[in-house]
Amino acid sequence: MIQETLTSLFSGNQLLSTLILVSVFVLVRKLVEKLLRGREDFIPDERRRLISWSRNALVLVLVVGLILIWAPALRTFALSVTAFLVALVIATKELILCITGGLLRTSTGAFSVGDWVRIGELRGEVVDQSIMSVTLQELEPPARGHRFTGRTVTLPNSVFLTTNVVNENFYKKFVYHSVEITIEREDDPTETARVMEAAMTAAIVDSREVAQRYNQLIRRRSGVEMPAIEPRIRMVTTNEARIRIGVTAFVPTGDTERIDHEVMAAVLAAAHESRAEKTCPSGT
Repeated sequence: MIQETLTSLFSGNQLLSTLILVSVFVLVRKLVEKLLRGREDFIPDERRRLISWSRNALVLVLVVGLILIWAPALRTFALSVTAFLVALVIATKELILCITGGLLRTSTGAFSVGDWVRIGELRGEVVDQSIMSVTLQELEPPARGHRFTGRTVTLPNSVFLTTNVVNENFYKKFVYHSVEITIEREDDPTETARVMEAAMTAAIVDSREVAQRYNQLIRRRSGVEMPAIEPRIRMVTTNEARIRIGVTAFVPTGDTERIDHEVMAAVLAAAHESRAEKTCPSGT
């Protein structure tokens, strides 16, 4: 009740009330200090504390008076500012999310321009990044190779708040590549595996030394034991009870398609030769 009365008295003309209050404050402060100091050259500690207390009390009164004078205007201003900020946040929600995602990406150092990354189901090389977005040169899925599709994809940074990012930059030069072949029941799986391993070894012989050094570099930087670069054979059965043979090696990323063709050609040639021998009588 007292606050409302004082507010109504002062808020009629806020600028005039402020000038009167400040003037009264200055006059009262000087008068109080003059009375407390007196005419003595030396002021005792008790009187010094009293002067300091009076100054603080007068400042408090001044602050309370200014709040009472400007309370209605401050209330209206606060409501306006709050409404404006709420509207601004709603209107710029995506913008804020993009900026936040960009700060998260930058602070974590997830990748940089030139890296190969996988973001969700999308895979590509980073060609540009900004506070708002990231631009990728799209790559084919690993199962289909590592060639560029020719498409450029721009992603908002907001995706980094909800989507996992995998940095595949180590596989930009070399990759663990597998070639798999399903053979017929009458074919010899041991012989097919031997042919595939020999073909894979011959296909990567020129790059073996570089692959070994690059494999060791990845091991040192990541601190993780990497598989050997030599071809490895594995055999599994399919739902049709046929045997699927796979050979995996550490190969140059750009040579995966060539290696696929060479291994498959070697297997087909061996299978053709084997069947030709079976159909021809011995000694003919």
